[in-house]
Amino acid sequence: MENEIPFKELYQQGDRLILKLYSDDIFEGHVADVGENRIELVNVKQHNNKNILSTIYTFYRNEIQTIQQLQERITEKQSASTSSEKVEDSSKIKLTDLEYDRLKDMSRDYTYIDQTDARYFQAVELLSRAETIGVAPLGVEKSRDGSIKLLGVSMWDKVYLFDFVNQRSNFQYKELQDILETEFTVKVIHEAGPLIDILYRKHKIFVKNVFDPQVVDLIIKKKETGSIPSNMSDISDLLTDYFNFPSSYLQNALETKDSKWTQRPLSDRRKGYAAQLVTYLIALRQHMERKIFSEMYEAIDNVHNYYYSLDSFQFASNWKSRNTPKEIEDVIPNLGKS
Repeated sequence: MENEIPFKELYQQGDRLILKLYSDDIFEGHVADVGENRIELVNVKQHNNKNILSTIYTFYRNEIQTIQQLQERITEKQSASTSSEKVEDSSKIKLTDLEYDRLKDMSRDYTYIDQTDARYFQAVELLSRAETIGVAPLGVEKSRDGSIKLLGVSMWDKVYLFDFVNQRSNFQYKELQDILETEFTVKVIHEAGPLIDILYRKHKIFVKNVFDPQVVDLIIKKKETGSIPSNMSDISDLLTDYFNFPSSYLQNALETKDSKWTQRPLSDRRKGYAAQLVTYLIALRQHMERKIFSEMYEAIDNVHNYYYSLDSFQFASNWKSRNTPKEIEDVIPNLGKS
């Protein structure tokens, strides 16, 4: 690591860290001991391995590429004086540890479906009631004649993997088609253009109500920098940019060759990779929307904080009145104007 600040000045016992090594391996655990150039972790998990490693692991500065720290759970409402003065710490994962663990567990607890049995009908029943789902195709050749080998679909708390390898040329999952075509459900699909084109041209499925993180990322970056990046981001790039995940977090999943997604039986490891690619989409959409509408959310927070600051008499008077207080006028932005 280039940063030569002693580790013992940055971290303390009990901190939960995610370490990316120069080997691209990723480990997470709680700090047991820390020195100037050494970190010892307990309750260690290696990324893509759900088992907790039983011993203490020691890592040295010369083998560590990056360190991210998981935030503690938020248990109290932030005070009105500090809520609009937050400074982002680039070393911290931008999810609470509770949310990080929920998503991690969700990616491991997937349901694999390769026929229209009871599991399938239970899955589509739940998906049909969801307001938002994540969708990720796997193994699609980079051509208009490409076919889907596996389709990951996520809800807020579940992941389903629909296998298409043994399907005939027409789209066999009729109920899933209805979900893709309904305007009621938002589909979060990264790099959605090719999938939407293939589904329409090959199967006459017109996917509606799509949120594409790749496109939204371009909007955000153009707003922030005034220009469009020369390269469009993959899903791993976005998890790094918006959640501060290690850059190789989804490397194994993204580097799996299309031909590997055709092989059957599909290994548990490969199923796990597929689940990872769809798990974070809904959380990513939520985070990106808050970023796009940051001025709106900041104004809402500021108005709420105004009420927190009032004494009881002022509170009652303002609530009874329909007049807009000057303090609220001052925090309402002119959206779209520089």
